[in-house]
Amino acid sequence: MRKLAVPILLVLAGILAWSLTSGAGSKLLSAKEIERIVDAPDSSSYSAVGTTTFLYKGKPLSVRIKVFHNAPDKHRIEYLSSPLKGVTVMENGEQAWRCDPQCRGVVGMDCSGSRRLGLFLDNYVVERVGSDKAAGRSASVLLVKSKSGQAKKRLWVDAKTYIILRSEDYDARGKVQSSTSLDSIRYTPVHDSMFARPSSCPAGPGKAMSCEELSKAVGFQVKSPGYVPNGYRIDSYRLYECPCGCGHKSAYVRYTNGLEGISVFETRANSGCMKEGKCDVGMASCPLRDQLAFTSKDGISFVVLGDLKPDELRKITISIK
Repeated sequence: MRKLAVPILLVLAGILAWSLTSGAGSKLLSAKEIERIVDAPDSSSYSAVGTTTFLYKGKPLSVRIKVFHNAPDKHRIEYLSSPLKGVTVMENGEQAWRCDPQCRGVVGMDCSGSRRLGLFLDNYVVERVGSDKAAGRSASVLLVKSKSGQAKKRLWVDAKTYIILRSEDYDARGKVQSSTSLDSIRYTPVHDSMFARPSSCPAGPGKAMSCEELSKAVGFQVKSPGYVPNGYRIDSYRLYECPCGCGHKSAYVRYTNGLEGISVFETRANSGCMKEGKCDVGMASCPLRDQLAFTSKDGISFVVLGDLKPDELRKITISIK
């Protein structure tokens, strides 16, 4: 499973599909089927228009998007309506960038790395639950569930190309927290210049590093939680730069269970965004504030972000020593 950059994960998660060649009586995908279909975007180039919906300041917000993909690993999303109008997210297989003209900032992150298919298979199953139409094409409908039976994603997958045409993501309470639906799709490539690194973006921001290297970069010892939920493993240590371009830096430690992630941000207390109030980076307006937990120890502030129940978030923060 391709490991994508964090800004893209919220829109492009769910790269699994159902093989229509499976037996009529079988509902669960085998590991071989999943692996084959995970690779489908490596051979399909396309452009599409659609709508993505997510929680923004506690309320559902729908934004029109354009999506471009050149096989095997170049991707671009353009946001067309307010409040994200003008924001562009790009990936070229090694790095991803989020360009935000409102904040006059370009944020980049390394996104190279191994796929997490084995970890996904340890924690989830994929079930075919029906057929439907999406983006004017025949599609299989899949339900991604945890091994405990909790629904995590519903996916509408192109019956011929296995590209995701529509998706719904469910939170820890079983409610839809985000969705993306393509209205139309054309399977033709676009010019590679659409995926070029912005000139204003440094060559290697967000690159994965060791815990020791990250501690040196932020000027304090980076700590890891003593507890994370069962099935999660350390994914990476990275240097996180404030999306508004103010120059503020934090340590960013990420865990994954193959599909979902837990993010731990660490920064010196009382040293947050230098432009807070000028762009929407304050925690008071964070659209994911229901998935946040905070603690502060020895002059360092910790923010834990994850789609978990409140008691699990608290256990993670308490375990940071």
